[in-house]
Amino acid sequence: MSSEEYADPLVAPASEGPDRLHYAIGMMLDAEDFADEQRYHRGRLARALRYLFGTGTVAGLNVEEQPGGGAPTEEIRVTAGLAIDPLGRLLELPRAVCMDLGRWFDAVVADDDQRALLLDARGGDDMVTVDVFARFCVCPRGLTPAFATGPYDALDAAQPSRLRDGVEVFLAIRTNPAFEPPPASPPLWDDAGIRAARRIHGWREGSDAWSQDLPDALPEHGDDVDPTAVMLARLAVKVTGAGDPESLTLAAEAVGVENDIRRMVPAIGPIIRPPSGV
Repeated sequence: MSSEEYADPLVAPASEGPDRLHYAIGMMLDAEDFADEQRYHRGRLARALRYLFGTGTVAGLNVEEQPGGGAPTEEIRVTAGLAIDPLGRLLELPRAVCMDLGRWFDAVVADDDQRALLLDARGGDDMVTVDVFARFCVCPRGLTPAFATGPYDALDAAQPSRLRDGVEVFLAIRTNPAFEPPPASPPLWDDAGIRAARRIHGWREGSDAWSQDLPDALPEHGDDVDPTAVMLARLAVKVTGAGDPESLTLAAEAVGVENDIRRMVPAIGPIIRPPSGV
């Protein structure tokens, strides 16, 4: 059972206003009605977060290098934290996660398309730019007996009783490392330019800012990256060897980590709370 079977219904452009359930005594309800109830409240919260605060890191999610003792860096560590994705969903990482950089590199080299991308992205100094992203994922859990649905006839059917809001951290090779980084945070107060931009380009859902069922990619997403992912950091890794898989190796050098390139969600705490000691 994979998370793809339980795609998040919030990933869809809104063509009409949302419907709220209306209850009446004696009304028959089914599973879809309760799903619609959740979808309404989740959608309202996500819309408010997206338009009030934007997308980016709220707190934490620092990317750190874990030295490998003379060998190539063994792990990239992402600390616990919270972010808002381009759909307004909360990405909450309750504890730190680690990624094996060597294992990721081996998988890239073994894949023809990814290996070609790696070679195209490698500069004259053998450095390759790799971006760290986090994205929302659905994790089904707690299988429970249920009626079979669809063209099935089974007495032992089961469905997950819970869907956990998860976070997937992944690496993506960047082919255009010279792109301009996003601003650290928008200005705290509107000026005339910001007000005009809100009037003209501010609306995103169900508009020209969507491509099919996903929002348009932001500049940091590059090619073939989920446009709902949140960029956390940029890595600089050194790759040596020729173009054949056997000769490509990850150099035994420190990995450069750049955390300041990410978007940050502006916090209102410094505005409403005076600095310590004042």
